Amino acid sequence: MKGQTQAITATLITTVIVAAIATAYVWGGPLLQKGQAEADLEQVESEVMELHDKILEVSNSGSGAAETVSLELDTSSGNTDIQINEEKNFIDIRTNADNIPYPGDTWTLIRGQSLQNLSIINETDAGDYGIGGEDSSGIVAVEPVSGAGERLITYRIEFRNLLTQTPEGTQLRKVDLQAPEGSTASGDVQITLSNRGTEFDSGEDSVTLSTGESIERQRTVVDVTLR
Repeated sequence: MKGQTQAITATLITTVIVAAIATAYVWGGPLLQKGQAEADLEQVESEVMELHDKILEVSNSGSGAAETVSLELDTSSGNTDIQINEEKNFIDIRTNADNIPYPGDTWTLIRGQSLQNLSIINETDAGDYGIGGEDSSGIVAVEPVSGAGERLITYRIEFRNLLTQTPEGTQLRKVDLQAPEGSTASGDVQITLSNRGTEFDSGEDSVTLSTGESIERQRTVVDVTLR
């Protein structure tokens, strides 16, 4: 009888242990996956913020200054990449993500102030420039997009015109992003930033505002090379 009791007790203990392991697997698996997904997104976001900061650093360090930034994008989907838009002066970094902490299908500013002169709003409402000393020269914005069973998120680094008072008078200033060796890459990307120097838009090349007024602009050209 004693032997039977010990056998039953051992069986019950084994059953409880197996049930506990199964429960931990059922509940713990999704939590681990969620935690990994959040960590992956945080890593990409950290790299995007670093890229933004390095562009500012290079642009403020004078002609010839250079920095290199690494970016790791999940290539399991063909929808992940980095793209440079020279015309509108922004860099888009697009990746897959779960558990996105931002509202879907809308742009949210996560670095910088004001929407003035940005591509993420209607061109009529964007205005011709931000205000130096009040608005940041560059911003980072994020837009999650739902659809087709995927969750995509786009980070945008953008630099705009800033109206600045100088000893010579009022002037626009801008960090001008250029892609001399291609505007698209994916996977593990090495991004080299180099300050090409300062260029001026004046005379016939001056910027024409929506009021019809022409104004000189000083551009700090930053080459963005993707490898």
